[in-house]
Amino acid sequence: MKTELPLAGVTIGVTRAKEQSRSFINKIESQGGVAVAVPLLEFQPPQDKHQVMTCLSKLHTYDWLIITSANGVHFFLKEVQNMDKLSILKTKNIAVVGSKTEEVLQSYGLQAALLPEKFVAESLLETLQINLKEDNRVLIVKGNLARDVIYDGLQKAGFTVDEVTVYETVENKDAEEDLLHMLSSQSLNYLTFTSPSTVQNFIKIIKKHTISINDNLTFVCIGPITAQEAQKSMLQPLLVAEEYTTEGMIEEMIKHKGRQNNV
Repeated sequence: MKTELPLAGVTIGVTRAKEQSRSFINKIESQGGVAVAVPLLEFQPPQDKHQVMTCLSKLHTYDWLIITSANGVHFFLKEVQNMDKLSILKTKNIAVVGSKTEEVLQSYGLQAALLPEKFVAESLLETLQINLKEDNRVLIVKGNLARDVIYDGLQKAGFTVDEVTVYETVENKDAEEDLLHMLSSQSLNYLTFTSPSTVQNFIKIIKKHTISINDNLTFVCIGPITAQEAQKSMLQPLLVAEEYTTEGMIEEMIKHKGRQNNV
């Protein structure tokens, strides 16, 4: 007898940006779920690249690069390659927040020297403070909505730190109608959030249109920082991945479905 896949009969909304959603969707479908893409955000290069060009001109002066997202890797390394400075990065220590960012870094032929135990900025800050030397110069590569936890923490500890915004996160206006249709059809079992900004845009849309939420809809967050944003807006019920990855989110949904079936 054929074994039913763990997410069979489940419909899951994926709100992360189009550039990032394909892998997540494939994982959901491999577990038997139906994934519906509603990319609430999109990414673009900064309108003013002066800061990026300035940092690239003195890239050789930094001892450590800290990259806080996979998008940060893509946008930064595109500029690095355009300036033919990739060889400089191979002489630097690079720290990343999570395993997905590390994988993207490796796709450019670079290795992370440091990866925190927990994939959040607070954990990376703790690990950096242990590993950095007093005279190390640090460059933080980030998006416009990144939190200042690492920058503020390293500065307070006395390190020389610069930061550069290499991409901007903006609302995807085209997804609004799709989200409204998805919510009004009440076909969703789970709606996933992979960043605080996806939560914020979701709340903005439902308030704008005074949409009521299906009682059977469960919200799923990739980690505690995203969950905090969801809790601010009283999104319930709420699942939070133990491992702060899309695989962790899928595992939470599988466990939740199992609990529901046993009720």
